[in-house]
Amino acid sequence: MRTNLLLKFIWLLCIPYAVWAIDSEPLMETKNVADTDIFDPMIVPTRQVNTNISQERQSKEETLWEYIGRNATISTDYKKTKIVPLNHYKGPLKNITLASERAALYLPYIINEIEKRNLPIELALVPVVESGYRPDAMSPSGATGLWQLMAATGNRLELHQSKWYDGRRDIKASTQAALTYFEQLRERFHGDWKLIFAAYHSGERTIERAIERNLSEGLGVDFYSLKLPTLTEAYVPKLLALIEIVSNPKLYDVTLHTSQVETPFTGIDVGSGIDLNRVIAWAGMTSSDFDQLNPAFLKRLTIEGPSTEILVFPESAERVRASLSQIDSSVRYQPRIRRVAPRETLSEISEQTGVSVKKIKQFNSLRTNHLRIGQRLLIPMPRVPKPLNDDTLSKRLLTTEHIVKRNDTLWDLAAYYKTTVKAIQRMNSLSDTNILTMGQKLILPIRAITPSKVSHYIVQKGDTLWLISRRFGVAVEYIVSKNKLNQTKSIVPGQRLQLL
Repeated sequence: MRTNLLLKFIWLLCIPYAVWAIDSEPLMETKNVADTDIFDPMIVPTRQVNTNISQERQSKEETLWEYIGRNATISTDYKKTKIVPLNHYKGPLKNITLASERAALYLPYIINEIEKRNLPIELALVPVVESGYRPDAMSPSGATGLWQLMAATGNRLELHQSKWYDGRRDIKASTQAALTYFEQLRERFHGDWKLIFAAYHSGERTIERAIERNLSEGLGVDFYSLKLPTLTEAYVPKLLALIEIVSNPKLYDVTLHTSQVETPFTGIDVGSGIDLNRVIAWAGMTSSDFDQLNPAFLKRLTIEGPSTEILVFPESAERVRASLSQIDSSVRYQPRIRRVAPRETLSEISEQTGVSVKKIKQFNSLRTNHLRIGQRLLIPMPRVPKPLNDDTLSKRLLTTEHIVKRNDTLWDLAAYYKTTVKAIQRMNSLSDTNILTMGQKLILPIRAITPSKVSHYIVQKGDTLWLISRRFGVAVEYIVSKNKLNQTKSIVPGQRLQLL
């Protein structure tokens, strides 16, 4: 234990000087450094932050990719030899062209944020290697988004993640989180960008353990001396190769898509409970364009908790703001989390909340009607509930859901529910040739029940308002009204209900 602590202490003291002595490269590599410059490995060199990219590019008439190449500062030397990009960048070079096309939406914003933090401009190339600049990309290990952040890393960087919103896919939030992570790694690895990139790929503890092993064996602690995972050993040279290719695209016959200088999107806080399909219509955008800018909203719904800012093209912003100012509060949802009680069904939850089974399944990505006890469901309740008309109320109270069991026939069901075969066929769009299958869901009239003369009932474990209403032939709405209940809250065992 003491030995491990001693090794870590020695490493923290020695790593900057060890890297300088062994690799003959500064920890914060720079290009075109004059021989007379004195380099202190403990001081991270800084670049003059360009606060107006637009003016500089217009005067130079260069693209953003040319701007990256011209301002690159990280050395691409590989084991003291100039890197040969085509030996390290595996895969077709046309993938770089495709990534540069996708990056057009995001590159201006990312470059601005990098320069605000005084980080190397080359970080804008990391999403090329990580995701090909696809914000919805997901790796087999679960990393996702432009920056391919793992769930644990996202949590550590305070990115909200749920069924409905994943901050790792949010263009702005994930970029801020990734740059914060690079700042942390820069401090942790003393500005050695080869080690920083390696740590970004495989985790900082993987790199630190490799350094500790080499220190204990008296070996070098630079990137090239460490024994690292095979993929990580290939990742860093690939990124260095990409820097060289972007700095000299004509030399490698690579076409880079021209990106506009100004950020091509505007953020608008639409508030919670908004169906984002409405925003797509207001903005006049295609669903594909909207999803490219807003991939974090997995259900196209803004809910309580995470960000409610969406991105649209600047020319659409005023239309969206104007439409937002005119919508009625009943358009917004007030999502509520509901835990499934024992023996509770989707039909019962639908009856109690007034939200259709179809919408509950849609908002919770349910493929079947099967529920688990304790399962959390998002119920998109309207902020201002719409009054039920007589026809809707009648249909809700007079129909029930039946799951077909073995040996069920239409004739048996018609007899049990006191209806006709033709009525069942009409309610379920069945023809005479349709055969019932086990598990099939049918909508049927509620079986006639003789109303009970019981005036009070004590709620038992597993009871729901819907079950009680069927048992005693009393409408759910009547029980709610008679007992002054909040229909969105569950009843509890031992609770006394008045039925007459």
